[in-house]
Amino acid sequence: MQTILGSNGQIGHELAKELYKNYTKEIRLVSRKPQKIHDSDELVSADLLDFNETNNAISGSDIVYFTVGLPMDSEMWMKQFSKILDSDSTLRTLIWTPDASRAMALIGNADDAYGQTWHLPCDRSLTYKEMINIADKIENEKLSYSIIKLWKFKVGSLFNKNAKELLELLPRYEVDNLFNSDKFKKRFPSFPVTSFESRIKQILVK
Repeated sequence: MQTILGSNGQIGHELAKELYKNYTKEIRLVSRKPQKIHDSDELVSADLLDFNETNNAISGSDIVYFTVGLPMDSEMWMKQFSKILDSDSTLRTLIWTPDASRAMALIGNADDAYGQTWHLPCDRSLTYKEMINIADKIENEKLSYSIIKLWKFKVGSLFNKNAKELLELLPRYEVDNLFNSDKFKKRFPSFPVTSFESRIKQILVK
């Protein structure tokens, strides 16, 4: 039995599919309101902020996956192409969600990976301006975008619930956000990391 904590998110769904396809059919999905992805999935409702509930949820499970990270997916990208928060010149390291799910499953099923800290595999770090330049070349046209300054976002959060929930993320947009996944790449040298060029192309053709 392998358990995914926070299973309702995109990475959680992709991770469950990867585990089912390549590792095990015995999967436990844990969140406040878990939903089955496969008929054989075991569902456990739990508040992951509650230590006791989390311990009960993982009881009898061999492996636990925490589905957290800075994902790079289609919805986020379509928003980022038109509006960028604070700056287009700070460096960003973004995880391609299919890579993240495959990597988490791989780490969780490698005995020598236990008890260590791992950064999931990422391509190089780029600014949003550089990412949009890549998109320009793929689309063969200049994509327009605007930058929302933090003070404007803070004012908007007074009237918009979704913006208010994102306030705690604001500090990460003011500085370079960098991850180093060299450790993962050294341990799993055959793992294919999707490039920014390939990611953006896949998003734009959808």
